[in-house]
Amino acid sequence: MRTGNAVILPVTLAAEKGVPRALFGMYVVELVYLGIVIALFFYNLSLFAWIRDRNYALYLGYLFFLASFVLLYLRGFHVVLAEPLSAFVNMYGMSFVGVSYLFAIPFSISFLHGRSYAPRMCRVLRAFNIVAVAAIAFNIAGMRHVTIILQEVVSIAVPILFVWLAVTAWRKGYEPALYFLVAWSLLLCAIVLFTIINAGLLPLKNWYFHILPVGSAVEVILLSLALGHRYAVLKKEKIEMHEEQIRFVNEQNALLERRVAERTQDLKASNQVKDKLLGIISHDLRTPLNNLSGLLELSEQKALSAGEIQHFSQTVRHNIKYIAGTIQNVLDWSLTQMERIETRPRDVPLSPLVYQVIDTYRFAADQKAILFRKIVPEEVVVIADHHQLELVIRNLVDNAIKFTLQGGIITIGCRPQAERVEIFVADTGQGMTAEQAQRLLRGSSLYTTAGTDEERGTGLGLQLCKEFVANNGGVLQIKSEPGKGTEFYFSLPRQQ
Repeated sequence: MRTGNAVILPVTLAAEKGVPRALFGMYVVELVYLGIVIALFFYNLSLFAWIRDRNYALYLGYLFFLASFVLLYLRGFHVVLAEPLSAFVNMYGMSFVGVSYLFAIPFSISFLHGRSYAPRMCRVLRAFNIVAVAAIAFNIAGMRHVTIILQEVVSIAVPILFVWLAVTAWRKGYEPALYFLVAWSLLLCAIVLFTIINAGLLPLKNWYFHILPVGSAVEVILLSLALGHRYAVLKKEKIEMHEEQIRFVNEQNALLERRVAERTQDLKASNQVKDKLLGIISHDLRTPLNNLSGLLELSEQKALSAGEIQHFSQTVRHNIKYIAGTIQNVLDWSLTQMERIETRPRDVPLSPLVYQVIDTYRFAADQKAILFRKIVPEEVVVIADHHQLELVIRNLVDNAIKFTLQGGIITIGCRPQAERVEIFVADTGQGMTAEQAQRLLRGSSLYTTAGTDEERGTGLGLQLCKEFVANNGGVLQIKSEPGKGTEFYFSLPRQQ
């Protein structure tokens, strides 16, 4: 029997013995549906109380009002309620559909990340909230026919949009959307079939009364599974994020420990440098300055004869030369530690540079009767920073004078190669062991020993030589044997 308010009442004839069986056959699906709804409601209510996710609250509201519409209004179970409540459901139960969609629309948009995946579709869905509210208003106003039309429009259009939104989210890699897609597709089919039969386009059958309960049951189960899958995904992402944070913290700790260790090494090296510089200032510079001061006092007091003054003048000259060279090396080396010295390679004729260095050290060599030998062709031109190359050769020559015995020979020369030039400074001095040579070349600390005439040194000169040779593309190397002299050599690019 079809009534004017779209409520379908199943009517059947049965003998007295067949009434219980007929009632069970008519309402067994509804009873199963009621059990499913109650189980899902309290299960998702406990999850909401645990994790406080807004999606669970929206799903619970949708589940409650949808089940109320299907069971209390559509299937007529409101008759078991007290009279005022039963009358209320009979009069306004149709509005339960509109209220359920007021929960379903924000639930679907939030669950499927609609604002990110399909913002335009979300605006259309929100517009149907207005249609659902209008249907509720018309129902309250008693305009049941208009309410039915609006409810049918919402019940068909909104699931279609949900399916479309679920397809969009699934294609963009959101796996829980697959449950949503199947759930709303099945419910949409049930609603369309229910509408077609209710319009009289198909004959009425007993199974017709179970279309919406079955379709709704399957839909709410799939939506609950979708929430469970989403929770599993969120939990997995949270665990991965936590593990990533732990890994990041461990990496940062390891990096921090490495930097602390490097900084500690730098501080140790800096302290060694500071101690060395203080030693240079307090001893290597203060001692010759005290000597100069004492000589000047003796000279002012006229306590020296003419011969003694001439003798000590050489000592004064030697001390001044030593102080000047030491200060220059300290300044240059300090600048290299602060990375303030820039290397500017250019064409450098080698022979004039060697002549200049020899002239600078000729007097010091004469004091020990040392002979200079130059083996540098006039046409040889290297590519290097002129100032740095001069400092390297000057320090190597100074070092050779220091460790060469009286009457020795110092050779400054080069060995031209295809694309490079090997420059060397060799002496006939006391030489050194392989261990000493390695210590000079590989060690990062300042290392010095007394010369053949107990000449002092700071160790800065050789350190500068290694750094400046490296800056110009070469490597400082040593050939030496105890008692047979030493040769320092390195190669630089040659002008083609």
